[in-house]
Amino acid sequence: MDELNCIWISTNLVKDKLCNNNFDCDNCSFDKDMRKNKNRMEIVDFNSILPERNLLDDVINKLNSLKHFTYPSNHYFINCFVLKKFIGDTHFLGFNPVMSILIDNITGACKYGSNHSFAKDDKFIKIEGDWGSIDIVSPFDFALESELLPVNLKPESGKWIGIVKTNIENFDSINSSKENYFKSIDTVCANLKKYVKKYVTVGTTMYDGGERLKYIHQIIGKENYIKLLLLVLS
Repeated sequence: MDELNCIWISTNLVKDKLCNNNFDCDNCSFDKDMRKNKNRMEIVDFNSILPERNLLDDVINKLNSLKHFTYPSNHYFINCFVLKKFIGDTHFLGFNPVMSILIDNITGACKYGSNHSFAKDDKFIKIEGDWGSIDIVSPFDFALESELLPVNLKPESGKWIGIVKTNIENFDSINSSKENYFKSIDTVCANLKKYVKKYVTVGTTMYDGGERLKYIHQIIGKENYIKLLLLVLS
């Protein structure tokens, strides 16, 4: 994820810039500097190109940036997870970048059961937030080789949550392909664009013009947000 493009590249005002702030634009000094301009005339021209940022537009730009990243051959994508081959049948396990971008404030997460082995379609993790909760099932057979790291905050791209043992030869070659992963990005973006058109007036602040909206579910609603996550989980 260290090689993903800053969303400012999409404005054609910046030719080459890597994001080193995990796409936290609200707390990015570069973003603030770009939005400041001493020349009033330049501010007018600038705003015509990039009006006050819309949260959903930000998410779409982040997702599209994922398509510019070249993943090593030892990475496997299946459902919301990404696996990185370690030694033999052991792999690092993490949430794939799409899931990491979409997940809103996690208030709690727990592993199902005390077992360290999970069969395909077994419930694996339950994640909760202000938006509700989702059950994440295992998309393949695996055994945990380590304890899971806490998933009580927004999962970061490139951060592994544990080590698992699984035979990648048993994977569905279509569902675990990088091509299918990139198609999922387009699917999620297409769905988000529908909400951009519908909720464009509330993309930046609350209805009363006050606090800036921080989470996707605040704009599209909790039910629609969960449906969006299910697209990545399916």
